[in-house]
Amino acid sequence: MINHIFGLLIQPVRQWQKLKDEDPSVTKLLFPIILLAAIPPVAGYFGTTTQGWRIGAGDPVMLLYIGIPVLMEIPKERGFMFSTAILGFGMVGLLGMLVVTVLLWGVGLEPILAH
Repeated sequence: MINHIFGLLIQPVRQWQKLKDEDPSVTKLLFPIILLAAIPPVAGYFGTTTQGWRIGAGDPVMLLYIGIPVLMEIPKERGFMFSTAILGFGMVGLLGMLVVTVLLWGVGLEPILAH
């Protein structure tokens, strides 16, 4: 999986084809996924503490819109709609978590900051 990252940024369509054709095992994917999942929080922590907040680029969204049609073997138009649906469901999920957080804080389960 990590070998494909550079290819996804340079030639995303060809790299998505290669990813689709592979038959990886769970153990082969588990370590790279954990490693890749740890990068954003660590980078976010160091970036926020040293540089402050900044709005990021839309590269992950672009890769989603390019990769979905290739992996699902559907036309680009349907892939666009499917990718938009994925983003919509993700935003609804995030909003749902925000609502649950507000409700829990409203009934007294807010975080307690220790000095």
